[in-house]
Amino acid sequence: MMRRAEMNPGDAILAKEADVLVTVDNIRIKWLTLLELEINYDVKTKEVPAVGNTVNGYKVSGVGIPWSARGYKVDSVAQDAVQKYIETGVFPEITIQCTNDDPAAAEIGRSTVVANGCVFNGNVLLAKAASNDDFVEQSLSGFARSVTFPEKQRTPGYML
Repeated sequence: MMRRAEMNPGDAILAKEADVLVTVDNIRIKWLTLLELEINYDVKTKEVPAVGNTVNGYKVSGVGIPWSARGYKVDSVAQDAVQKYIETGVFPEITIQCTNDDPAAAEIGRSTVVANGCVFNGNVLLAKAASNDDFVEQSLSGFARSVTFPEKQRTPGYML
């Protein structure tokens, strides 16, 4: 009897092992205050009904690259971007790079995603006061113009 293939639990990547860098106007910083980040590829589809077919098809009609982040507000990176826009009418070029590199997941290796041409969408926290002892956190979201994949994880041998 053949042994059933199983996933190596060590290959489940810990998100907290990620390294996130943000570049604003050619100034690169480690986003150490980050609590969570997501960069997505939002595939938009249109329904394609056809005469004589009871099952409708779907066709990709466009894509978007939304991103969202939440972290402690201990720097002025977002505020500086807003100030530049107010003063010049030009939003600074922002790049977000996220590398997942969990040493326990050695068989699959590193994965890096770079979101290029990022802009904010929605609110940018400028100031906050509260009567409780909460930390000042900010949530940011927006869209990227493009995405690249300089490093990709390998498919583990047990999945082939």
